[in-house]
Amino acid sequence: MNFTETNQVYTAMESVLGEDGTEDSGLNTISVTSDHVRQFHAALGAFRRQLVESEVADEWAAFLRSIKRWFHLYLTTPVEGQSLLPWCPRIDGLGRLKQSSQPYTRQLFDDLNTKFQSLLQIEQHPFLDQILDALPEGIDPDNEQTSLYRLGVVVEGRRVCQHVSKWFDTFDIGVPVHVVTPSDLKKENHFDQLILMGSPRWFTLAGSMHVLNSPRANQLTFMGFEPFFTAPTADNFYFFNGSPHLFTGATTQGLLKAPACRSYTICTNDEDEESNKEDTEPISASEIDDIIPTIDSSKVFSSFEQSDPNDDEVEVTASCHFGRLSANAGVFLNTEASIYRILLRQSSGAKLICNEIEKTPVTALSPGDIVMFSTHGAGDMTASIANSLLGDLAPVLREKQSAWKMKVQSRFYLFGTHHELRKSGVLSASETNFNNWLRPHTIMPKNKTEFLKLLLLTGYSEDEAADTITAMRRISAAHQSAGRKVAQMLRKSAKGTHLNQLEKNGMQVLHGELGTSAEMRAYYIEQIDHREYELPISKLNHPFELTDDLWLA
Repeated sequence: MNFTETNQVYTAMESVLGEDGTEDSGLNTISVTSDHVRQFHAALGAFRRQLVESEVADEWAAFLRSIKRWFHLYLTTPVEGQSLLPWCPRIDGLGRLKQSSQPYTRQLFDDLNTKFQSLLQIEQHPFLDQILDALPEGIDPDNEQTSLYRLGVVVEGRRVCQHVSKWFDTFDIGVPVHVVTPSDLKKENHFDQLILMGSPRWFTLAGSMHVLNSPRANQLTFMGFEPFFTAPTADNFYFFNGSPHLFTGATTQGLLKAPACRSYTICTNDEDEESNKEDTEPISASEIDDIIPTIDSSKVFSSFEQSDPNDDEVEVTASCHFGRLSANAGVFLNTEASIYRILLRQSSGAKLICNEIEKTPVTALSPGDIVMFSTHGAGDMTASIANSLLGDLAPVLREKQSAWKMKVQSRFYLFGTHHELRKSGVLSASETNFNNWLRPHTIMPKNKTEFLKLLLLTGYSEDEAADTITAMRRISAAHQSAGRKVAQMLRKSAKGTHLNQLEKNGMQVLHGELGTSAEMRAYYIEQIDHREYELPISKLNHPFELTDDLWLA
C-alpha cells in the first residue's frame, strides 16, 4: 500500500475545505450539504475496502468508523451552512495508529491528522454568530462592563475542555468564556449564560448528573445533538442544530422533562432534516439503546388482548396507543379521551413544583409530559360523597343494592353452578364474575340486559327488576359524580406540591390534603407508540408494571 491511496479521502475533504485545502476557503464561504456527506462516506467506503487485506485492517476499521461518525456529526446539521463547533472528540483507534510500528501507517496518520486539524482553524465560523445572537440585549462586546458577564461552556473531559478553551481564545467574541467540565459546575454554580455543548454520548452518567443538579443560569443554550439533561433553571432556552428526527423518546424525555424557563427557540430546517435522514447513517439510535431500551408494544398488547374467559364476554372497546412511562411502567392510552397533565412552576431553584393541572387530549401528548392517572383507594370517600348526593334516598337505594345481592346469592345455590345461569341467558355468569357482583362496592353487573335476566331468574317480577335497575343506575350516577369530585379535590390540593419523588424515582403518589386513602399517581411519558390498538375501555388509562419479557432483545 502507498500513500496515494489516501487521495480518495483527500478529494472528499477538499470538496469541503476548498481546492487547496487551506483555512482561507473554510466553511464560512460555502454551504455544507448532504452531497458532501455522501461523497465523504463513499470515499471512506472505497478506502476501507482497499485496506481489508492490509496488516492493520482492524485498526483502520475502528479508525475509519470513528472518523466517519465525527465527520457526520460535523457536517450533517438541519440548518445548512451552520455546523457544530468543530472541536474534535475522542476518536477510537487514533492513538493506536499514531504509535503503529508501520512507517506508512504513521505517515498516513500525520497526513490525515493535518487535514482534519485544518477543519479546526476555520475563521468566523457561523457558530460564533449564533453565540453572539444568543447574548441578551444590552451586552456589547466592545463595552468594558461586558467583562462582568459570565458565559459558561460545558464540555465533557479535561482534554476536550482544554481544546475548546484554546478555540475560544483564538476567536475572541468579546465576552469572557469559562469552559468547564460537568464536575466544575459544583464550584462554578452560577453563570449569566450557560452553553451545554455536545452530545450525550460524550457526557458520562456522572457528568450528566452534575449538569442536572448544578446549573443556575439566566439563559441556557444547547448547541449540539440530543441534549437529555433535566431540570436546569433558565429564563430562556435556545436549541441550535436540533432536528426532530434526532430527538428520540430517550432524549425528549429529558429535554422536555423539567426545564423551568419562559421561552423556547428551536432552530430547524425540515428540508435538510429529510435529506439527512435519507442520505446519511443515523448516529443516535444505537448510541442510546443503553439509556432507554425499547418496549415491544405489540407483545404488551398481546398480553392484554388475551381476555380472561371468566370476564364478561361483551365489553365496549376503544382505539389506543401504547405509552411507556417512567418508573418501569406502561399504559394504553385511550386516543378518544383526555387525561390530566401537570404544568410546572418556574422557581428560583431546580425543584419541580406542580403549578397547574390541565386536561389534555391523548393525541396531543408527547414524550416528556408529566401525566396523572386515576384515583386509588378512594372507595369509602367516593361512597360517602355519593350518599350525600343521593340525600334522603340514599338509605332506600342502598337497601335495594344489598337486597338483590342477597337474593342472587341464595338463588345461585339452587342452580348449583354458573353454567346453568349461562344456559338461561346470563352469558357473563362465571365464578369470578359472581364473586365480583357480590362485593360490597359493586353496584351492578356491567351488562344491563344480563342483569335484568339475572334478576328475573332469581325471582324478581318484571316491575321489581325494572325498579331495582333504575335504583342501581341512580347509585351509579352518584358514584360517577362523586369520583369526579374526589379527583377534582385531589388535583386542587396537588397544586404547589414539590415533585421530589417524581424527579428521583419517576413516579409520585399525590395525596394532597385528603389523607392516604385517596391518591393519584404522576409519571413522565417516555415513549409513545402511535400504532393503533383496540382494547376494552376498562383496560385503558391504567398504568401497569412492565415485565422483563416485554422488552426487546
